Amino acid sequence: DGNTFVYTPIDRDFRSWKRYRGGRAQDVWTYDLVNDTAKRLTDNRATDHQPMWVGDRVYFVSDRNGQKLNLYGISPDGGAATQLTNFDDFDILWPSAGASAIVFEKGGRIWRFDPASAVAKEIPITVQSDRPEARPRMVQAGGFVESMGISPGGERALFGARGELFTAPAKHGAPRNISHT
Repeated sequence: DGNTFVYTPIDRDFRSWKRYRGGRAQDVWTYDLVNDTAKRLTDNRATDHQPMWVGDRVYFVSDRNGQKLNLYGISPDGGAATQLTNFDDFDILWPSAGASAIVFEKGGRIWRFDPASAVAKEIPITVQSDRPEARPRMVQAGGFVESMGISPGGERALFGARGELFTAPAKHGAPRNISHT
């Protein structure tokens, strides 16, 4: 309605503290600008933080399950919070709400939570590359020698490096690639 906002009154600049259960653990509150009143929505020993309002629900991140940060939802009137994601591999980080969805980072990947269906899906992101490591280029083979041998008369040496065979004279001259694969 534009008259109420959701917030956490305690600053939390120690985000990396896992499963913090002290006096600075955050709870989620609402503040009514018209009536000049604050209302606590959560009261939990765990840290409830990064509240967001989407539609008619308040969403926040919490580690109240004792393990990973997951997404929870609660009515702006209060009541019991509902755990909406059950990730046990990585924490939900940096959630951001839009008009009809919440996006967040989890395990180095971007996810989208749809409040209407209560489903979180990974957003496939592909970064196109020109694959510079696959381009033809000159490489000094000396650091990649895998095998070697000497000719029966000792005039030449044979080396295997980077999938190629090279022969080199014992005294003077340049090595030659004899396989050209």
